Amino acid sequence: EAEAAAACGGGDTAEELALWLHRDGAEGAAGEAQRVAMSECAPATGARGLVTTVAARSGDVLLRVPLAMCLTDLQPCDSCPDGAPWSVRVAARLLEERAKGDASAYAPFIASLPWGRVTTPLQMGWDDTQAIQWAHVRQELYELDWLLNHWYEEYRQRNDAAEDGKATPATPVPALLGDFEAALTLVHSRTFLACVEEGGSNASPWFARVLVPLGDMINHDGVAHNTAWTYEDDGLAGKAMVFRATRDLLAGEEILADYGHQCIDDLFTYYGFVPRGAPADAAPLFGAPIEALEWWLFARGQEENEAALERANALLAWMEGGGHDAAADVARSGQDTAAGGGKDATKGLRVHIGGSVDQQLLEAFVALELACDAGPGEAASEAEVSKALLGEAHAMVKRRCRELLQAAPSSLREDLAALGEGPQGVNSACAFADEAELPVEAGATKLPQEAREALSAAEESVARLNAAKKIVLCEVLANAEIAL
Repeated sequence: EAEAAAACGGGDTAEELALWLHRDGAEGAAGEAQRVAMSECAPATGARGLVTTVAARSGDVLLRVPLAMCLTDLQPCDSCPDGAPWSVRVAARLLEERAKGDASAYAPFIASLPWGRVTTPLQMGWDDTQAIQWAHVRQELYELDWLLNHWYEEYRQRNDAAEDGKATPATPVPALLGDFEAALTLVHSRTFLACVEEGGSNASPWFARVLVPLGDMINHDGVAHNTAWTYEDDGLAGKAMVFRATRDLLAGEEILADYGHQCIDDLFTYYGFVPRGAPADAAPLFGAPIEALEWWLFARGQEENEAALERANALLAWMEGGGHDAAADVARSGQDTAAGGGKDATKGLRVHIGGSVDQQLLEAFVALELACDAGPGEAASEAEVSKALLGEAHAMVKRRCRELLQAAPSSLREDLAALGEGPQGVNSACAFADEAELPVEAGATKLPQEAREALSAAEESVARLNAAKKIVLCEVLANAEIAL
């Protein structure tokens, strides 16, 4: 089985990569202790990936790659502009090594990478990206496009100046925009996050972004993953990225990992796919705390209520400061992480697969209800008041879900029809076994089956994203009781 799976692709490049890893101290890539091999058509995903060559037990090391054989954002890179973010630093390292050709110490790894063959939304056309119906995802793409163009220009100027002898680096690495984009896309879609140093009592952990030869071939499955990665330094064997089986594996099985993203947004944006199983997917109801609070005030007709406005201003400061999440971070590390920037503005404003609602959003809506003296009368018990206020907050959450579904350019049923899938074909973790179980807000299908056109790969990916988020909203509407 293993030989058949491994034989369907890979070729000389895969063999050279495995032998290079084995020769320089990696474990599991080749030789008598080989445990994994690259396949161009791995059995679980049908895509390029890794398969086992022998049976393995849970906890066994499948692949161990010394850190010295990896590319990381901690390595110096003369061609990289000062102040560049981690992804640009690693992309510059890739271009630096690629420019060396066969003289690069990483040549077999560089040759194994699918340069220019990874398609993410960064490579999509304008029409495809504008078909994305979720503003927070489009915003992420705009920021990614800015990052690409801004830092390419910084990179180009630095290396052009070096070519003219006016500045460092001593050995310039000129690159076209397409090369820079290809490197950045590889980095975003293939890099592991590793904790390379545990934080002490007064220090935060130290993380590195790591490109792991052969390990970067492992595909994602958020449900059926069978492998986990760690950074290990046992003193004797040295520092390494280690991949271990999390259950017993047969020879020939595809090695699958959970990339660690809770909802599908980052997988779509940076990896270019929407998984069919996303048990932790979520959809933001608002783009930022101020949008949530203003929406509530106008929806409830309280935009001129001074008590409600005063409460809203206090809530805004709390929510923009990180709310419960910031308090938890401070308790863990003693540092105010929210003040460091880079916080997702939609955090705390989401609903989740299964119908649960972020506690922060519910508490904000309850606080606004209290400011307006809403809820049962004075004779009600404390428990009755709490239940009534929570019920009002839940009703407002459902109202917002309905608004978003009604405002979408296509209904959920139209998306499903275009995909030719049922709800669980889009997300196997959802509660709707078939379309008949969807709430009325899922809309109707307008086009007959014969009038529908086949979707391109980009169109299908966007349609899956749109449908997946609507399924989350529908699960909230289908829940009679609020879930936290």
